[in-house]
Amino acid sequence: MRLIFWSFLLAAIVFPAFSAGSLFQSSVAFQCNGICLEGSPIYWNMSLRNIDNRTVGLKQISLSDADGLVFAQWAVIPEKNIHPGNNFLLSASSLVPPPLRGSTLYYRACFDFGKGPECESGWRTLIVMPVSAIQCVESKECQLSSICQTFKCQPLVCPLGSIADNHGCSFVPSAGLVAVLVIVVALIIWRRRK
Repeated sequence: MRLIFWSFLLAAIVFPAFSAGSLFQSSVAFQCNGICLEGSPIYWNMSLRNIDNRTVGLKQISLSDADGLVFAQWAVIPEKNIHPGNNFLLSASSLVPPPLRGSTLYYRACFDFGKGPECESGWRTLIVMPVSAIQCVESKECQLSSICQTFKCQPLVCPLGSIADNHGCSFVPSAGLVAVLVIVVALIIWRRRK
């Protein structure tokens, strides 16, 4: 039994598993225009560093979600040889995919070195505003007493002496002020008649 264990351990050291996690270090960064809205453009910056002692040819990079669906894929044409210690950088764009659970998209990068995709072992996350959660894009889509903020209609909170009207706050004179104005106008008219 010990011989089998030591043979397996020796095989694992001499013949390491070829995976992006052990032979390469990868990083993935993204940028959306403001909020990451489902179906809108997203810009990706990916880096792959060869930490192995052999040169490997990269054919394709893809991003897949937790259900295994590929939502972005880029062919590396011509095939890029990544020498030991060197990096491969890719800047690309795609559309923001729908989140699978709430507003969180779990995804990982996969790399094809000619033997099929090899994916990162851990999951990355991206907060996505799903289309189904959008109530508005502009305030005119909300009631007159509300405004559109972060794709939701929010009631306006106006300062004392004003009311929410037509997606803004309007000054409303108080009854006491109206009474004073009526008296002043009446006095002006009365003096002019004299």
